[in-house]
Amino acid sequence: MRHKRTSPLPPSRAIWERNRVFSHLQVESFWQRGVRMQIQGIYAALAMASMDRAETFYTQLFDRGPDDRPMDGLIQWRDVAGANIQIFHDKENAGFGRLTIVVPKMDQARKSLEDFGMKLTGESEGDYGKIAQLADPDGNRITLAEPPSRPFDT
Repeated sequence: MRHKRTSPLPPSRAIWERNRVFSHLQVESFWQRGVRMQIQGIYAALAMASMDRAETFYTQLFDRGPDDRPMDGLIQWRDVAGANIQIFHDKENAGFGRLTIVVPKMDQARKSLEDFGMKLTGESEGDYGKIAQLADPDGNRITLAEPPSRPFDT
C-alpha cells in the first residue's frame, strides 16, 4: 500500500551521505524520485553451460572475440553495436536467457548466419518489422529484429 507523503522532500544528497536516518515515507519518496548514482555501463548477461562453446558461438555471431575475461567463468564483449554482453558459466540457468539483436536487413543477416551453419526459425512479419530466431548452443533464444521501412504510426 502506498502512503501519502506527509513530510517534505527527502534531504539533499549531502545529508544522505552523512548517514541520516529517514522515516519510511521519506525513503519511499526518495526512491520514487530516482537514485542519483552515476552509471558507467550496462551489460546484458547470458548463462551458459560450456564456456568454450559459448565463446566460439558468440565470437562468430559478433564477428570478433571477447574483449575481456574479468574472472573465471566470465567473458564479455564491449560495444557490440552500442551494447555490452557478458557470458557467464552457470549450468543450472543455461538456456533460459533472451537476447534481441536489431539488424538492418533480415535477408543479409540470414545469409551471414547460414555461412556459419546457423539457421533462423520462427520468421514473421508485421506492422513493426520482421523477426526471426535462433538459439545458442545452450538454448538461449536470440531474436533478430528488422525495423520497419517506414516510421511507426503514433
